[in-house]
This record gives sequence, structure tokens and C-alpha cells, in this order.
Amino acid sequence: MDGENNAPPVKKFNPWKETFRRHSPAEHKELFSRGLDGRGGTNRVFPWLYLRVFAICLGVFALFTFILYMADMFITDEAIKVFGYPSVLALGGTMINIPVLVFVYELYAKRDFPFIALCLVTVLCSAVTALLVNLGYCIIIPADPWLSTLWTACLEEFSKALPALIAIFLLGRRNPLFGFLIGASAGVGMAISEDLGYLFVASWDEGVDILLLLQITVLRAVTSVSGHFIWTGLIGWAFVKFRRPLLNVKFWAICLASTALHYVFNFPLPSLSFITIAGSAGISLILMEVIVKRERKAIFNAENTADFTAELPAE
Repeated sequence: MDGENNAPPVKKFNPWKETFRRHSPAEHKELFSRGLDGRGGTNRVFPWLYLRVFAICLGVFALFTFILYMADMFITDEAIKVFGYPSVLALGGTMINIPVLVFVYELYAKRDFPFIALCLVTVLCSAVTALLVNLGYCIIIPADPWLSTLWTACLEEFSKALPALIAIFLLGRRNPLFGFLIGASAGVGMAISEDLGYLFVASWDEGVDILLLLQITVLRAVTSVSGHFIWTGLIGWAFVKFRRPLLNVKFWAICLASTALHYVFNFPLPSLSFITIAGSAGISLILMEVIVKRERKAIFNAENTADFTAELPAE
């Protein structure tokens, strides 16, 4: 009894302090060497690198945009259009999506899959997704806005999920959080492609309108944190979570839910767009938080991690 009374109190985990504190070179090396050095174990570190990646992406995008704005005012050189416009479009389309990919990887609680492999999966899934989406839109684009929105949601969710599920199957890891990771990476690839498309269309005729580019970039950045990567991540999670998923009604219910969230997000009534986008985004984020937290807890419990109880509330 005396030993219990004299036990040191459990140190409360401070996620903000952990996120913004200075991290050592060894911590940077550990993150990028996961899955490369043959060591397994678990990742119990609160995500921190994604904020630094976002700060870098935001700073570079802001710098390029300012330079392009000044060049448009005082310089008419064709080189600005050749080099400046594509750079700003590329930076605007990846400014939020690359940090999101890093964030999802940091949440993955196992040290058995390298980040470079995740990037490769993202590129391959994105290529297949783009092919399927373009083929689908070549086949049919309904004139009715309600049917068009439904077709978009079904086509894009199928096109993202198919390569993601094939990748999960081929990689052979029966870990639901791994399924979420691969599905989310496919969603990030789709978001990058879509964001680049919106920005490119905005600069179709007369070059980049700086104000319009900033508006679209900010809008896409805000919506990307609760869109494609979560919807496809849920499908990837369900594919691993449920036994015989293609014959399991629970898996198809998750697929339907993801498609429904996509449909509500694109709801074809402009007067309700703010409400529908906010509702879809809120539900998506809640589902992600519940699933990721639960799966991380299951992994930590399986690994008999003593420090999990103190760290779980901060996640």
C-alpha cells in the first residue's frame, strides 16, 4: 500500500508541446527509416512532422505567388508564364495534400512500412484512379445535376477504391489501420489531381488570376482535410477489418457511407452548399478520429505497451 501511495504520478501528455518542441536528428531519422532497417515495434509518437511540412509548403507557395504577382505587374516576359505559372499551380495543388499524406503516415502505429513505399503506392494508385475517372467521364456525364453528382460520387469512389484495395491485397498486411493508410494515400493522390485540375481551369485562357488562384487554393486546402483521403481510407479500413469483405454487408455499408458523404459534400444546391460541406466534413472527421484511435489502441494493446494509457487521450 505504501508503495502505491509513493508511486510517481503519471505525466500528462501535452500534444501541443510535443508537436512544437524541437526534435532531434535521431527522431527525424527514425521516422523516415521505419520499415527499412528490419526493426518492427510500434510508433507511439504524436504526429509532428506534418506541421513542419505544411509550413514549408505554405511558405514556398506564398513566396512564388508574391513573385508572380510582382512579375505580372512589372514584367511581361514570356518566361514568367512558362516557368512561373506551372510552379504556382503545382505548389497550390500540393500545399495541403502532401502534409496530409505525412500526417496519415505518422498516425500509422506500426513500424513495418517505409514512407518511400507509401509515396510509391500513392503515385501508382493516383495513375490508375485518373485513368478510371477519365474513362468514366468519357462514357457518360448526366445532364441532370442530381444524377451528375451521384455519378461523380460513385465513379470517383470506385476509381480510388479499386487500386487501393488491390494494393492492400498485394501487400498482404491484415491490419485495419494499414488498410486505412493505403486507402487514404489513394485519396490524397486523387485530391492532388483534382486540385491541380481546378487551378489549371482557372488559368485556362489568360494565365493565372492571382486572386482567383488564392481563393481556389484556400478553398481546396480547407476541404481537402476532410474529403477524399478519409472516404477512401474508410473503405480500405473496412476491407481489412471485416472477414471476407466482398461478401460482407458491413464492408458494402462502409462503401455506401463513403459514397454518401462524397455526394453530400458535392450536393447540387448552391444555397445549401455551406451546410452540406460542413456536415459531410464534420462526420468524416469524427469517423476518422474514432476509427484511428480505436485501431491504434488495439495495436498498442497487442504489443503490451505500458505507456499507452497516458498517451491515448492526447490523440
